[in-house]
Amino acid sequence: MLATLVDAPFDDKTWVFETKWDGFRLITEKRGRAVRLWSRNGIDVTTRYAVLLPALQKIEGSCVIDGELCALDAHGRSRFQLLQNALNKKAKLLYVVSTRYSWAVRIYAKNRCLNARRF
Repeated sequence: MLATLVDAPFDDKTWVFETKWDGFRLITEKRGRAVRLWSRNGIDVTTRYAVLLPALQKIEGSCVIDGELCALDAHGRSRFQLLQNALNKKAKLLYVVSTRYSWAVRIYAKNRCLNARRF
């Protein structure tokens, strides 16, 4: 999609806008208490991002979550460079589940709505 120069930003109350997070896609597969993390290419990254496992294990039941893994700077902005260095330095990791993935989450959560609130 090509950008077009306009005089004012687009805004419409009938549209839903979401934040552009600067991270990478992370798919969580949860079966009971067992959690596996996958890259968009199907590479198992569970060990690499094991710091996320305790929070994900708190989700009841089994599900598949398709989201974005981000690292936030001191101002709460996502920075891809921080994410690349997150395992070597202190960085606040954030796992974002976008509204565009909510349909998939509902399908795999076995009638338990995981996205009752807006992310």
